[in-house]
Amino acid sequence: MANSKPKFQTDLGYVRYVYLNRKDTEFKEDGEYKVQINQDKKAAEALKTKVHEAIKDAGMDGNKKIQLPWQTGAGEDIVDDEGKLFFKCRSAYDPKFYNKDGNPIVPSKVPAIWAGSVLRIGGMINVYKNSGNAGASLLINKVQISTLVESADNGFDAVDGEFIGDLDEGMDQIEDAARF
Repeated sequence: MANSKPKFQTDLGYVRYVYLNRKDTEFKEDGEYKVQINQDKKAAEALKTKVHEAIKDAGMDGNKKIQLPWQTGAGEDIVDDEGKLFFKCRSAYDPKFYNKDGNPIVPSKVPAIWAGSVLRIGGMINVYKNSGNAGASLLINKVQISTLVESADNGFDAVDGEFIGDLDEGMDQIEDAARF
């Protein structure tokens, strides 16, 4: 296996299942940053080739059950309605963010990134084999924001009634639901 992990960079693509501003802790206690980014056919083939080269360099190209970052657990490609392929990207570490001009964004100034935003993702290809699982993953270390989709939820105007409730409780769940 090579000493350094190969780098990757996607083309611009719209994203879904966005957890880039904070970690998703639903399946991992420590959480992870993650996102799915779609790529047109040409960009998808180029990225798939890089991943397959990394798998080959790691000596795992003969493994038929390798998990790939563009497939479901059942081994089917993840595609949108237009046939564009989605790639799953993730990281345990805070990614660095850049604006459309390639200038760094100070961590405290990173805007909330919602599904439908157009981004470019960069990082490393991680090829792994452990506990009977083998695969390749796309580890995020940088994100460039081209077009930002922000929350359109401005709430409601006041109406007659009695219910007030605890206005702070449950806001995390409301924000999570709006990301999809």
